[in-house]
Formats: sequence, C-alpha cells, structure tokens
Amino acid sequence: MIRYYYWITPLFILLDILGDWNFRIAALADSGHRTIYYLFLLACVGAMWKLPRLTPFIAVVESGVNFFLLIGSVMLPILGYGYLLKNPVIGFTGWPHLANFVLTGLILSMVIRSNSGLLPDPDSTH
Repeated sequence: MIRYYYWITPLFILLDILGDWNFRIAALADSGHRTIYYLFLLACVGAMWKLPRLTPFIAVVESGVNFFLLIGSVMLPILGYGYLLKNPVIGFTGWPHLANFVLTGLILSMVIRSNSGLLPDPDSTH
C-alpha cells in the first residue's frame, strides 16, 4: 500500500502545477523548493521500484523529512524565526498544511507499523 502512495507522486505534482494544490509538500511555499523536493520524491520512487525491499526504509526517511519540514514551517513563525530570517516561504497557510500533515503522519505511522515486526523485541533476551 505504501508503494502505491509513492507511485502516485506524479499525480501530486500535476495537481500542484495545474491546480496549485500543494498537498504533498505543503511546508514549502516556494515552487523552486518544491521542485527540488519533487525530484527527491521521484528519486525515492525510482529507488523503491529498483529495490522494493528498501521501500519501508525509504518511506520512513522521506516521511520523516517531510514531517520535519512541516513541523518547522508551523513552529518557526510561532517562535519568530520566520520574521528574523525574512523568509516568506515559511508559515502555516491553512488547509494544504493540514492535508499534508494528515498524509505525512498517516504514511509515517503506516511505515513504522509495517516495520515493527522487523525490529528485534527489546524485551526478549538473546
């Protein structure tokens, strides 16, 4: 299921370009920064296609980066760093951030849940 989410990345890109619906990486308001992130996403998709066994790892890394960017985009203006840096790309812009937050959190939690069986049980003795 996680792979399908990543395989529809081109749809997210089209929605962003054609409809200005930035659901996939709402933390980046600047289209140049989003383009770089979309290239990163496409590289993730390519890596998942070539090395499907690494899909959970790739998804955790990408979702974590996305989550970090999203939290930063919300918290920096609250803390005041957005004004200090005079950076207009930072800031909570409403429902696109909420949609991105829900998507990213859902995928991150799914990946962590799907990988939980792969981790050693900390309560077991070797």
